[in-house]
Amino acid sequence: MQTVLAKDGSGMDKSNFSDEMLTAFLDGEADAASANRIMAALKTDPQLAKRIEALDIPKPTIRSAFDIAMQAAPVDRLEKTLDIKSADLTIENTQRGRRAIVKMAAVAAVLAFALGLATGRFSWQPAGGEDWRVSVAEYQALYGPETLRSIVTDAAESHESIRHVAAQVGAPIEPAVLQGLNGVRFKRAQVLRWRDEPLAQFAFLTHEDVPLAFCATPTQEANQPFDHQVLKGLASSSWVADGVAYMVIGGDDAVLVKALAEQLRHSI
Repeated sequence: MQTVLAKDGSGMDKSNFSDEMLTAFLDGEADAASANRIMAALKTDPQLAKRIEALDIPKPTIRSAFDIAMQAAPVDRLEKTLDIKSADLTIENTQRGRRAIVKMAAVAAVLAFALGLATGRFSWQPAGGEDWRVSVAEYQALYGPETLRSIVTDAAESHESIRHVAAQVGAPIEPAVLQGLNGVRFKRAQVLRWRDEPLAQFAFLTHEDVPLAFCATPTQEANQPFDHQVLKGLASSSWVADGVAYMVIGGDDAVLVKALAEQLRHSI
């Protein structure tokens, strides 16, 4: 393994090491000479320490994320394409033969997905690289009980506004579903915008006057299963179905938010 030399801003040579070399160092598999060079560089290069810290993902975390990824991985297709067996894709074999496995592109993709889950480095997003859910969470975080408490809802008017707002985003959302959700009271429907696309927001209050929102926006993303997260301190559940991205968000009762999301998904 070679060490690459690069010039820093001061004109001094600094040693840069490949991720593969640093991973070998973390796994105790680097040769003595390489390990000594890395140790020496660590004394003067804080950026190298940050790189090593980023690479040093705890193995139990990798195991958990890898198991999740493998449940969704096209194992049958991988076996046919690469002539490998499911047993060869266990985390133990991945740890022992990491460098051999990463040479197989399909398996490397599964491992990369697992590491992304483990570190929270990525999740599904609409095209363009930004996550609409974060923007919604920032907006929802401004809501308090008084934001919606004074709104008086008329069943007929609410029915009409729900239909109008749902049509803006092309979502098959029925007024009766929103008006009959368990544990919350429907308050209003409105159309916001995100990246020049309409974003429907249906606002609710729980029986404890906690504001919740059910949101929908058009997307080019493929269908996605539930993704349960805490965004800006708020419980959220999101998914994608038939060209529309959905999310339920608000408060800290993750059980309620998940239940509402499941009820809505099965009703849409």
